[in-house]
Amino acid sequence: MSRSVVEAVAVDVSLMVFIVACRGLVAHQGKPRFFPDLWEIRDNPDAIRDEGMRVSGV
Repeated sequence: MSRSVVEAVAVDVSLMVFIVACRGLVAHQGKPRFFPDLWEIRDNPDAIRDEGMRVSGV
């Protein structure tokens, strides 16, 4: 195979991997699978205060 064909296939494969990764993020409503609590705190700033009160027993 010529070099240009190999480069075209590599670009196509990397684009497909990127699309699959984006679809995975959309399937999780933009929230990553790891550290979901951080996203919950971002969506609900009062969660920090509520969690602190729960831990301290207030």
